[in-house]
Amino acid sequence: MALAAIQGDRTLAELAGQFDVHPNQMQDWKQKLVAKAETVFGAGVADASDHAQIQ
Repeated sequence: MALAAIQGDRTLAELAGQFDVHPNQMQDWKQKLVAKAETVFGAGVADASDHAQIQ
């Protein structure tokens, strides 16, 4: 759900309705993922610019 919120394809309100959670909860999860993305996905994961250079 947090990844969907980060993608920005839909509003937090739309996502909250889809997943049946409060919009504030979606915002909280999104903020936590952004703040701790490195620990979630691991240190040393290439960022988007590194990935683009590889291709």
